[in-house]
Parts: sequence; structure tokens; C-alpha cells
Amino acid sequence: CITKDDLEGICAELEGESGVPIIPFRGSGFRYPVWVVGFEEAFNFIIDRMKPAEEKNERSINFINTPIVFHWRAFFEILPYLQRLGIRINTHGFNLIPFQELLERFPRGALNVTRCSGQGMQTIEYAEKVLGIPYVRVPTPLSIKFTEQFIWKIADFFGLGAEAEALIREEKEKIAPRIERARSQLQGKRVAISAASGKNIALAQMATELGMEVIYMGLYKTDPLFHDLLRDWLHETGQDPEVQGEMS
Repeated sequence: CITKDDLEGICAELEGESGVPIIPFRGSGFRYPVWVVGFEEAFNFIIDRMKPAEEKNERSINFINTPIVFHWRAFFEILPYLQRLGIRINTHGFNLIPFQELLERFPRGALNVTRCSGQGMQTIEYAEKVLGIPYVRVPTPLSIKFTEQFIWKIADFFGLGAEAEALIREEKEKIAPRIERARSQLQGKRVAISAASGKNIALAQMATELGMEVIYMGLYKTDPLFHDLLRDWLHETGQDPEVQGEMS
């Protein structure tokens, strides 16, 4: 917009004329140090247009998977495991459904989950404050350990911890031969990782499970969950990579 334009007034007028919700968003220039902060602030404006739901869709989650253009595969890989536990997707982030339907459906989710703590954690914290929707802090579902934690923590929220443990045991037995073959080829290899915070530490965990040495971890922003996971990973594995990243 042009400096000093009444952006809020323009949007309100156009919304009245069209009947379509229009949300003003100021994100010009170098206001945000990294692009994902702009995503989260935009989502907060959308959440401000919502109202707490009187009724919830039982055993359902809002799966914040941003930006979907990069990470759609992660959603479809993890979805079957949640479905086997009777957990349904209420909304898939802020994508794929008409906007008015999003405003009405999102508040009915029983739980908020983000695929990557670096892209959505602030959003689900804000949704808890405004809409009263609880959330769980889960790692990005890459690697055996983090996928197991992702599934179990969501299931445990709905009282399905025992069922999740049985599912995880079954799936780990299925993939064990494939993991061993991969480890035999990658054992001792050195790897440098560049990715967002959630995916970064998850890839480091996966590399460790395959016997690889992580020599570098570069990320454009960090967050509290990343630091917790990194600290535990360093302690458990004894690895000592160079880590470069900015606090958001």
C-alpha cells in the first residue's frame, strides 16, 4: 500500500460491498526478519476474525502445515497413522478450503498441531489465547524417534496412548529391515543440514539413526522447541556440529 493509506478503511468498505471477508495486512519492506514471521502474523489476523466454538468436533485436529506448497507430502505421509487411531483432520492449516468455511470450521477443532515448530508454533499459541483451542508441542515427524513422539503425543491427548504404542511397535517392526539396509550404506558418512528449525533437528536425528555424522546445521530462525530438542540430541548422541541460526 501507499504510505498513510487507510488500509483498514479500504478493506472494510470493500468487504461491505462484496460480502467477502477482507483482512488488511501490513508487511511491507523489511518489517519481518524472516518470511515465516509474516505468515504467522497474517494467520493471527485471520484468527482475530474467528469466534470460539460452542461445540467441538471430537478427536479432530487443526494441522498447521505451512507453507503447504513445500510440505504437502508430510501431511499425507502422517495422515494414515492418525486415521488408524480414529483421529480426524478438522482443517489442514489455512489452506484448501473456502475462507468463510475456514472461519467457521477452524474453531471447532479439538486440538491444534503444527508440523514444524518454526512455522506455526506462534500461531497455535495465539489460537489457544483467542479461541481456547489447546495445542501440543510435537517435533517434525521425520526420523523414527520424532515420528513416534509426534503420533504418541497427539494420541495421548485424546486418551489413545496405549493404542498409539501398539501401532508404533507394529510399524517399527515393518520398517526395521529397510532401516538396516539404509544404515549399512550410510554408516560413517558426514552430512551438512540446511532447513527450518523443526525439519533441521529432525533430519539430524534421522541422520544419527542411520549412523551418520552431522557436521553442520544451518537454519534461518530458531525457536524454544528447537533448542530443547537440540540440547537433548547433543546430549544423547555426543555429536558436535557447527550450528548457525537466528532467534526469531
